[in-house]
Amino acid sequence: MSGRARELAQQEDLGTTGTFHTALLHTRDVMSAARFYGEVFGWQLQHGATPSFTLRGQRVAGIRHTTADDNLWVPYVAVDDVAASADAAVQAGGTIANTWIDPQDAARRSVITDPEGAVVGLCTPDDDQATALTEGAGTIWWAEVLAQTPSVLQAFYTRLFRWHFTEQPLAPHPLYIVWKRGEKAIGGLLPIGEDWNTSPRWQVLFQVDDLDASVTKVLAEGGTVEFGPLDVPRAGLLSSVRDPRGARHVLVQPHLSYAPR
Repeated sequence: MSGRARELAQQEDLGTTGTFHTALLHTRDVMSAARFYGEVFGWQLQHGATPSFTLRGQRVAGIRHTTADDNLWVPYVAVDDVAASADAAVQAGGTIANTWIDPQDAARRSVITDPEGAVVGLCTPDDDQATALTEGAGTIWWAEVLAQTPSVLQAFYTRLFRWHFTEQPLAPHPLYIVWKRGEKAIGGLLPIGEDWNTSPRWQVLFQVDDLDASVTKVLAEGGTVEFGPLDVPRAGLLSSVRDPRGARHVLVQPHLSYAPR
């Protein structure tokens, strides 16, 4: 759960259901990923039945081995009933994509694709991969979905998670949609521009103190940069990168004054 989502749950007594609980890296090479993210974020790989990444002794994200061709960062939303929510996603036009789920996790996690093909996870509120450290460099800062047809995904996620939304300008983008639960922001939707060479997807944004230095580490460790740095005046400096196995994520050096509404 992001710092903003945790604040929402505490202030409005809404619990964790419907908020981002964690993000898991589904990768074909766990040890390579551990080396990469260790150098970029200072994370350590916590071994065990449910391995995870830790920072300063606290969990910041999860990691799972996958045999799927795609290596993905997947944000997970807490739901009361994983199976029922997965069925509801199908009824609303999504699909179940459990290629990325270990059979031992099936009772407590599921992965779905929304009507445009973006991948997002479902988990129980007591999932043992819940993010513990939510503030500062090396932590999850935000999650957002890139969409071709925003109205389709607005209807889908409103039905699935009971989210509502507000629309606002966010230069250089003409429109940005903020998902809300209660009155607090928990995530976003970014309409894909006509000249963007990309497809719909969920992406996880990680906070860094120095974007240039972090990008240098990404390149030194075999990663690649897709775009950036991009200065989003009301948010921060951003770069979209991939790890050596191709998993996309976004680095953000936030402007101190920014708070989504």
